[in-house]
Amino acid sequence: MAVTIGVFMTMIIAFVYLMFGAKVDLVSENYYESGISYEQKLKKKINGQSVKHRIDIKFDLSDNKLRVITQSNDWNGKVKFYRPSNKKDDFEIEFSRAGMIIDWKNKPKGYWKALFFVSENGKEYAFEKEFSIDASL
Repeated sequence: MAVTIGVFMTMIIAFVYLMFGAKVDLVSENYYESGISYEQKLKKKINGQSVKHRIDIKFDLSDNKLRVITQSNDWNGKVKFYRPSNKKDDFEIEFSRAGMIIDWKNKPKGYWKALFFVSENGKEYAFEKEFSIDASL
């Protein structure tokens, strides 16, 4: 009985140690500046809900390329690719066409978020798309 309790306590302590040691990059370094422009961002996100369905993200296995396909030729802006598990992998790309192709050879597989900041005919939109690239590929 004492051995079972000892093993259980050791397991709990190990889990707590692992959870506190996990690196999570969820806090913005410029949180004050981000807070000031919150209203503008909120308006763009509300606008973005109406156009979010007009974009698609596909990964092509044959050539290791990520394709971002839009249904509008008038969009321009930027896309920030954000990886919640590692801030070092984040990158940003500007675009001014109906879509883009990104070489994904040196990028890690796994869960990603794409934050779109686009404008069309003078109106600004912001929305987020989530995607995952299978680690076994």
